[in-house]
Amino acid sequence: MQMIETLKEEIRKSFREMKEKTNQKMQEIKESQENTIKQLKETVQDLKTEIETIKKTQTEGMLEVEKLSKQSGTTDASITNRIQDMEDRISDAEDKLDEINSLSKENFKSKKTLTQNIQEI
Repeated sequence: MQMIETLKEEIRKSFREMKEKTNQKMQEIKESQENTIKQLKETVQDLKTEIETIKKTQTEGMLEVEKLSKQSGTTDASITNRIQDMEDRISDAEDKLDEINSLSKENFKSKKTLTQNIQEI
């Protein structure tokens, strides 16, 4: 009889340890996801700021082109190239932003799946 009680106690202890390890792992995953999300939000904000700066520069460039066009009747090729470069930078920044949003969604799905798997254990 005492052997059965000892076995029961060992099983309970083993379950407690498993539960503690599972909770600890879930906390680690949660913290990792929170850090990743924080970094992604910062990156998104940086990209948004860069896009706004580029748009402002582009607007200023367009005004400069209009001014030169009115003054000389021709558009300077270097200004046109500059505008094209700015448009390319905006496009690249927007692509990066879309990629980050996609990665963020994938990370969220992955976190949800991991949490479900851990809870099943």
